[in-house]
Amino acid sequence: MAHPPPVRLDRPVAIVGAGPVGLTTALGLAFHGIPFVVFEDDDSLSLDTKAGTTLPRTLEIWQRYGVADAILAKALRVDEIGEIERATGRQLEGRRLCTVRLARKLLPQLWSRRLDYLAMHYGVSIRARHRAGGDAEATAEILVRLLRDARSRECHCWPDLEALLGRMLVRTRRRRRSAMPRPVDRDTTA
Repeated sequence: MAHPPPVRLDRPVAIVGAGPVGLTTALGLAFHGIPFVVFEDDDSLSLDTKAGTTLPRTLEIWQRYGVADAILAKALRVDEIGEIERATGRQLEGRRLCTVRLARKLLPQLWSRRLDYLAMHYGVSIRARHRAGGDAEATAEILVRLLRDARSRECHCWPDLEALLGRMLVRTRRRRRSAMPRPVDRDTTA
């Protein structure tokens, strides 16, 4: 099969937006020697989260362009609470409180306890949805409101929250039953 003739560009390719897709496109064009120009609405690059996760295929593309190691060196690995520990270099200790579990107990009438629903219930505006800073600020405000609601149920300290949440405070994962067949220990054919 014959390859099409190379395209000759007398003008650079315009990339609109310097987010993960725009910048990865720029990497690809630079790798292949194609001129480009990136247009971004903001004066500087954002430090807010733009890509919540990176898929293996994206890593392969970045490796092809020779930038995967540099990007991963600056990335924040998410593994439950580990992202905070990695970013700060400090091991977090102490008790943990899940806002979703607290909302389940205090707001059973809500259809969902997702951030959007809780924000709507409490009238909290989310400055930048699906951005680390905006979601964190909204979650903090919702936690303050949840704790006020807990105070109205006579929860004034940690032991009171433990009593309110009961078993819900500490989540223990139930072990799933294996899908593999188990050995038979008695004859059931008789």
